[in-house]
Amino acid sequence: YLKQSPNENDDTYSVYKNITQRFSGYDTEDASTQEMTLDCQGGFCDITLQDSSFSTCIEKIPGDRYLGGLAKAGGVPQDSLHNFDLDLFCAEDFSGIDYNETKAQLKGDLLFLQGGTVQRTGPGFKYSNIFKSGGNTLTAGSNYYSGAREDTGGNKEIRILCQSGMCEVIIWSYFHPECSPPLGLPFLNGVAFNSAVPEESLEDFEIGLFCTPRGPGSTIDYEITPISTRKVSITPGDQRGIVHLTEDGVAYDLYEKSSE
Repeated sequence: YLKQSPNENDDTYSVYKNITQRFSGYDTEDASTQEMTLDCQGGFCDITLQDSSFSTCIEKIPGDRYLGGLAKAGGVPQDSLHNFDLDLFCAEDFSGIDYNETKAQLKGDLLFLQGGTVQRTGPGFKYSNIFKSGGNTLTAGSNYYSGAREDTGGNKEIRILCQSGMCEVIIWSYFHPECSPPLGLPFLNGVAFNSAVPEESLEDFEIGLFCTPRGPGSTIDYEITPISTRKVSITPGDQRGIVHLTEDGVAYDLYEKSSE
């Protein structure tokens, strides 16, 4: 941990440096992928852990390897990141995660290594930082952001590509509950797409959700009417590299993903 000397007249000063990180790694016990978000402000930290198939949760939905759950810890003292637990919440069906009951507790226990790597010392899994904290402004060129969906536990991702005042916006999730799954797959069943959003309208525009057809080898037809149209707002976050996404009233903090 990094400490620094306080300002004499700063009543809100914390001796711990504020940290925002998003990590990616592998669960080497079952070959699933994991992503973890760490946000420490004023000496206290919120941690979210995603897994493409939490073994405790996936048996609740036979045949599905995605709608598992989400593990969370809030208000963890920054000097206790080496010793804390994450509460695991599971999806009982395709309606989403039930946050009324903790299904298990997972060891957090973070050890910070060199080069932006962190290790959960309990299972021994290592994660690399993928958060591009000093990234470009929201509309400069192509930007790619990702974060966690609270309802499914999977990723919510957006890509914004702006040229000459006009932006193409793609909002992607591993699974859209509104769309039927393609044959043989319980996921990758849709995408929200708008190819012509004026740059000055990113704070208030509409985007259509298009579902993947069920037939083998079928492709999405963007000429048809989308299954639903969503009200969207995309605004810069509290620091460079973070954006606020609001989609039909549901808010997300998304983190710019580094390509390095």
